[in-house]
Amino acid sequence: MCRRAQFVPFALLQSLLLFGVLYVAHSETQLAPPEKSHQLAIHVIDSSPTESPLQASGQVQFDEEIAEDNVRTGYTLDVKLKNVSTKSVLAFEVLLDIFSDHGTGFKLDHDFDSYFREEAMLAPGAEYLLQEKPNHWAISPFVAVASPTKAQADVKVVFVEFADGSKFGDGKFAENLAAERRATVDGLNELDQAYHNGGAVNLLPVITEGLARPANPPAAMIILRQIKSIMDTQGPEAAEAKIHSLLNTANQRQFFN
Repeated sequence: MCRRAQFVPFALLQSLLLFGVLYVAHSETQLAPPEKSHQLAIHVIDSSPTESPLQASGQVQFDEEIAEDNVRTGYTLDVKLKNVSTKSVLAFEVLLDIFSDHGTGFKLDHDFDSYFREEAMLAPGAEYLLQEKPNHWAISPFVAVASPTKAQADVKVVFVEFADGSKFGDGKFAENLAAERRATVDGLNELDQAYHNGGAVNLLPVITEGLARPANPPAAMIILRQIKSIMDTQGPEAAEAKIHSLLNTANQRQFFN
């Protein structure tokens, strides 16, 4: 049986052709979604002044989990800071500005002070290892773009204090350093006096009060927690020995600014 040919109206045919062209064009411009689990390791860039006594090297690894509407980003730091000066380093501060290719960025501030530490300072030629892998992830919106942001990791040394008291650079950490050391020494002397006045009976309340004092600098809080732990596990005599050791180390530095 012969079937009668069906004719499509010209206006409808034009609409179908136009839709086809638009669909093809739209399909060609769709971005291929990135892998849902994405890992990237890049070398750090040392953006410190050329005269910086510390030289940065190493890498940062980004871990990304990409969903339809967000990106979870984590990172692992493996950075070395080498003392390229001729003097031992007592304290320093470095700023890190790192960002991945799809997720968010991180601005990190790392400081170090060996004023109360019994171990040796950072000698000429020695390296300080800055290694960190936070447990938390940053979550940011996912936006599909043709050219993702180029991942980058900048490290900048902003302050260094040498064993002889001389300094390089400045910053908020440098401004507060002398006052925080004085406050920590005052707290240690208070603990020492409490022990001599009544042993563990007097020492424990002073430690507890210090831990509850919000105005205490971070270094003092770390030392208080350390002494409290020693007292709980090894007894008051060991805690007093630690207090003396910390005060002796601080006295050997012979300066506060």
